[in-house]
Amino acid sequence: MELDLFLFVYVTAGVFVFYLLHGKARAGWLACWSMLFVAHLDKKAFAAALISAVMVWAAGKLTQRLLYSGRRGAAKLTVTAGIAVLAGTLIFMKYVPQALSGTPFQEGWNARLRYLLVPVGFSFYSFQAISYLSDLYQGKIKAAARFLDFLLYMLWFPKFISGPIERADEFLPQSGMLDQVRFKDSGRWTRACMYLLYGLVMKYVAADRIAGMVEGPFADPGAYSTGMLTTAAVLYTVQIYCDFAGYSYAAIGLSLMFGIQLRDNFMQPYLATNITQFWRRWHMSLSSWLRDYIYIPLGGNRKGFARKLLNLSAVFVICGLWHGSSLNFFVWGVMHAAFSVADNILQKYEKKHENGGAVHLLRSGITGQILTLFLVAAAWIVFRAPSMETALVFFRRMTSMSAGASSFAEELARTGLTGWEMWILIISVLLIIATDIYSEKKGKCFPELLAGTSLVRRCWFVYFAVMALFIFGMYGLGAENRLIYMQF
Repeated sequence: MELDLFLFVYVTAGVFVFYLLHGKARAGWLACWSMLFVAHLDKKAFAAALISAVMVWAAGKLTQRLLYSGRRGAAKLTVTAGIAVLAGTLIFMKYVPQALSGTPFQEGWNARLRYLLVPVGFSFYSFQAISYLSDLYQGKIKAAARFLDFLLYMLWFPKFISGPIERADEFLPQSGMLDQVRFKDSGRWTRACMYLLYGLVMKYVAADRIAGMVEGPFADPGAYSTGMLTTAAVLYTVQIYCDFAGYSYAAIGLSLMFGIQLRDNFMQPYLATNITQFWRRWHMSLSSWLRDYIYIPLGGNRKGFARKLLNLSAVFVICGLWHGSSLNFFVWGVMHAAFSVADNILQKYEKKHENGGAVHLLRSGITGQILTLFLVAAAWIVFRAPSMETALVFFRRMTSMSAGASSFAEELARTGLTGWEMWILIISVLLIIATDIYSEKKGKCFPELLAGTSLVRRCWFVYFAVMALFIFGMYGLGAENRLIYMQF
């Protein structure tokens, strides 16, 4: 989503019509309205999402009918076929263009295939569809009675591009209760406003301003000094968090305008004291999906400690490959698999020994937070680099105390981030760090804390947030940057 006139007019029109309608017409309107948004965003994404929705809804209805008639074997075959088609299509879309990169098709057809085969948001709604079929077969949910309700679940526009990955048992009941949503609900509108504004500030004021600075060092690390590369690595760690968490908060805020509650996706992940805790706080909708539909079916921790470590490793490698077919994504997954295995071994040792000694220090307190952040930031370098070769050059120069061809100040100037732009970046990052620390202390995300403050404080926040968005967000260095997770 871009902060532009279209989005403002689109949301305003959607809200206006929604509260004019009553009963089941509201869900139908939001489904059609979301289809219009997706079609405007990307026509091939709209076609892929619509085809997927029709197929999965039909498979769900058939599965439920077979289960009710006692034909569980046929129901299992239907669900397995549906999941296989979804997973196979996802793998085909992500890996066929990469497979052709070393062939004569590289210059022409590879680019065309990437355009044709990778619709926006496909990974996210494919995961939703897989969870829907799996939960239906296991009896956790019932099939959506109306196709429009299921279409709303699949295409709901705030979450379409980058999640959160919703579960049918949480989302579908809400579509059936939209007729109970009242316009005069100050508490809900307050929460919606706080989530939306805070998310947009994270994305457009902080994340997009960082984007211009890290582009050069990651594209050509050999041309920069150790100091600049270290700065770029730290800032990208902040950027990807502000970009993705900011989008998630904005999606929650937009959904609340219509009485729909989306899943929380972030919970101060950089304050985690160990890697296990980090993955319970980062992209929580994906982490829980991988746990429920890959880790547990593989056996989870039910078949011994060694098997648990193997299952964890498989999950993280799959997570890396889900992000893309490049070697660096695979290595990123392997790195987190290694981190997780090591953390589980340390955790077992800590439980076995009453105090844990030095091991306890590595997994708790300030020491644990610093170590976890260091490991996560190192992995983000591999994740962000355009290739594994570039990532290795980045690490080598960053750790060799190399000097650049110019001074650090001149390197900063090359990124365009100097003077007042630098001060805006520093202040915004420090404020986000402060809000995360405050949220961690209070046990709630910052938008919820804002919604619970006095009217005067909320008004001040709205004033400064709107000013920051219009002055530093819309016209800042990275105002036209796309969402990082939009490509996955």
